[in-house]
Amino acid sequence: MTTLAATSTDARSVDAAWFGLLVAWIACAWWRAHTFAPTLIERTGLPALWPVVSGRTEPLDCDEAAYAYMGRRLNAGARLYRDLAENKPPLGYALFALATRLGGASEWTVRLMPLPLVWATMFALWCCARLIAGSWAAILAAFLYVLLATDPYVYGNSMQLEQAINLAHAAALAALVASRRRPGLLWPSLAGAGVGASTLIRPTAIILLPVLFLLLPRLRSGSIGHRIRPALASALGFAAVVSACVAVLAAQGILAEAWENTVVAARALVAETPAPPYAPPALIRWLTGNADPRDGRLPWPFGSTDWLVWWGRGAWPLWLFSTASLIGLAWKSPPGDPRRAIGAWTLATAVQVVLPGQYWHHYYLLPTPFLALGTAVALADVIKPPRRLGSLLILTIGSLATFGTLAIQIRDYLLVPASELTIRYKGGRQWVALRDLGTQLGHRARGWGETGLQVWGWQSPLYVYSGLDAPSRHFFNNDLVKAYIDRSHPLVDRWKAELMADLHRRPPAFVFCGDRPFATLRDWLRQNYDPSSLLPPSPTGQGLWTRRGLPQLSPAPRRMLRVSDERRRLPQIDDSAPPATTR
Repeated sequence: MTTLAATSTDARSVDAAWFGLLVAWIACAWWRAHTFAPTLIERTGLPALWPVVSGRTEPLDCDEAAYAYMGRRLNAGARLYRDLAENKPPLGYALFALATRLGGASEWTVRLMPLPLVWATMFALWCCARLIAGSWAAILAAFLYVLLATDPYVYGNSMQLEQAINLAHAAALAALVASRRRPGLLWPSLAGAGVGASTLIRPTAIILLPVLFLLLPRLRSGSIGHRIRPALASALGFAAVVSACVAVLAAQGILAEAWENTVVAARALVAETPAPPYAPPALIRWLTGNADPRDGRLPWPFGSTDWLVWWGRGAWPLWLFSTASLIGLAWKSPPGDPRRAIGAWTLATAVQVVLPGQYWHHYYLLPTPFLALGTAVALADVIKPPRRLGSLLILTIGSLATFGTLAIQIRDYLLVPASELTIRYKGGRQWVALRDLGTQLGHRARGWGETGLQVWGWQSPLYVYSGLDAPSRHFFNNDLVKAYIDRSHPLVDRWKAELMADLHRRPPAFVFCGDRPFATLRDWLRQNYDPSSLLPPSPTGQGLWTRRGLPQLSPAPRRMLRVSDERRRLPQIDDSAPPATTR
């Protein structure tokens, strides 16, 4: 009878866990859909299921638009690295190519892209938590990740590559935890494959490989060879994924270009890009993020600036509680307990935030799956009997942290119009302006025959919203290019020469200079292009240029755009409001 009762209880627990995951998936879809609710309602005729639906869907930022543009070009036959210069490995771009093949290179496609990735990550966390601490931990981990993965302060409601990296990281951890329960080499090899997949999106993820080796279970008996077999299986899983990618690049004949972009150029970007003049000290920059490039002011709570807000404002209660929880789990758990693996995984992903040395807000998405997992496991542990005063205190603090984060997200995400999210938390008034400008370029250039658009800067949304392509593979300026616009650097000098050769060979209809053009480009523009009345160039050459001989574009009513000299900035000036400074 006891066995039957236990079996019945286990079955009910499993059913509750699956039901909880399903509800969490539905909640995630509804929660994230607030970002694109206006488009969803327009396309489907759904009623307004969100408390605030006004204006338009949140516009694409520069990273989302760059990857969507690359996806469109790849589907049209362009070759990565040879026809599209970028400094990351190919797997992230392949995801965008798949998405744009299915749905087109549009704002709608990019806004829907994170959903399957976040759902799959929730499932991996659910599996981890259930194996470690039971069904209630699994359900809680899934729900907590809904909050942390959508935090607009870290661009969570956007389609950043971190969403795909988090899936690979969580899948690898799930396989690691499963390997402790199910002996064999399958799960270690899958864990290694997960680390390989994340490395093919961003190379810094490779630091998880030695962490994985240290955490894998070791056989207590047998020869040394038997004891190291799990590590070898993980290494083979990692090597299989990376080798398959290398084979594909070699088959396309772009292996040399891939090496230059992802190794040589990426290393120069990290090692040879000087720190911004007002960068905070290295000891605190990981916490404060970047300072205002105009005067060095830090965001609240460290200072006061209208440039960007602090990345931690959206979920700081859960960050604090989960950090304490992970320390506690590591302290009280015996060696070999998978609870320690959660802490090690979280620390390794946090190191990945620091390694590039750039500290953009979306990097801080990387630890969030494991903060959710650690919090869920810690809370599930303390609700088990016997209930002591300390357990009740921890449960109370954890509940307050969870509901505090939920309150912040409701106030600063759910109750904010979608198009305002990018302006308030991401310095993104620029992206709103670029959506309007790109749409105008695409609409008014239609019927001109063969056209093109070259962007010198970060303003890649112009490509997506206009539907125009760049004549050069250099369609996006990174920090290294910006730092050496007027100085000599071997790589940047060669890239400038390539860009000018492409422009001479295929002069586009439009050239948009978001960054200050270098002297050769500026002189060429003045000889062959006219300032556009849509966005007149500044004395430094920044602005919109139209190829001489093409019809002049008249400005849209009641709106004028102006280019700023700062990174990723393009203020939108409306005659009803003063200009705002944006990233």
